[in-house]
Amino acid sequence: MTKQMLLLFFWGLAMNQALLAQNFSKTITSPDSRIQTTVQINDKGEVSYTIGYQGKEIIGTSRLGLKLQGYDLTKGLKWVGDGTTAKQDGWIPVWGEVELIPNHYNGLVLKLRSAEGLRFDLVFRVYNDGLGFRYEFTRKDLTSQITVLDELTEFQMTGDPEAWWAPSDWDSNEHTYTHSKISEIDATKYLTDIEPFNQRIFNVHAVQTPVTMRTESGVHFSIAEAALVDYGAMHLELDRTNQKFRTRIIPTADSSIVSINTLPFNTPWRTVLISPDAANLLTNRLILNLNEPCKIPGDLSWIKPQKYVGIWWELHVGKSGWNSRDANGKLTGKHGATTENVKRYIDFAAKNGFSGVLVEGWNEGWEQWFNVGRDELFDFAKPIRTMTWLK
Repeated sequence: MTKQMLLLFFWGLAMNQALLAQNFSKTITSPDSRIQTTVQINDKGEVSYTIGYQGKEIIGTSRLGLKLQGYDLTKGLKWVGDGTTAKQDGWIPVWGEVELIPNHYNGLVLKLRSAEGLRFDLVFRVYNDGLGFRYEFTRKDLTSQITVLDELTEFQMTGDPEAWWAPSDWDSNEHTYTHSKISEIDATKYLTDIEPFNQRIFNVHAVQTPVTMRTESGVHFSIAEAALVDYGAMHLELDRTNQKFRTRIIPTADSSIVSINTLPFNTPWRTVLISPDAANLLTNRLILNLNEPCKIPGDLSWIKPQKYVGIWWELHVGKSGWNSRDANGKLTGKHGATTENVKRYIDFAAKNGFSGVLVEGWNEGWEQWFNVGRDELFDFAKPIRTMTWLK
């Protein structure tokens, strides 16, 4: 073999290895072809995806991956295989606004292996109203225990869309929403919020999910999650330099996300709900389709929706309150969740066809919690009228 032929051989071998390193790129479309999702593996073994809607990119190149105890699933990943899936059926909810929920999607199962040899799947499902993806661990050939330490999942914004967001507070989902551009997300004002929240706002440029956005062309989309079981809730930290969200999973007491001793195990679905307008986000069934089916056995006819009235909003709008005494310990007569007031609500509910009355704030601890924010102060066996500590 001549020197030139040897050079050509080794050059061809090197090119083949390079192609094997970057050996995957596939696009999945929704059944109506309006949503396109492309999944790729680059030459570093990093997995990423993009999302397009009606030919325009709404989520740019965004990396995927997990960090496990003993395994790095963010780089050095190898393609093992892949397969496509499709479903076109429907299911009847136990109760809800509609009798039948269509379940139509096109899917992809991407089989991967980490540098340490751990195999797992990335599963995508693309519907007409959005998509979901998650990490699945089904094989027990290397380990039966999974400890998730961090999640890399990213959402790269395109442009600077408007957003309706609430701050990333680990202890409360009750903050009011702010409407601003993505670039203007800043929760500093919430740090002095007078509402009774046990605040855990560690990053003023992070938000809770779901977070809803609107592009310059008017397309609406929401980033959320589905099938959240045995896993921390997903918040999103904004990289303001790159206009990119990265997941921030609420950790457990030992700073991990979750430890699973028995496989199989699936992470929650990361979802993107997509609509040409805001109204259709309200009727979006994507999360219902990705949640697990109802596991309650037997006849479920006893589960019935109902209307109720409650004292809760009366407390919020200032007509009454949680405090029965003022700062000096004097009775004010403004405490709302009293026996007398609850009876009035019960009579109103019975007369006007409401099936229930919601009562909250009647027990000891509400007044003190409002001031110092400690949940252990509650005593659910004692009504607030017996309190003596403010005298």
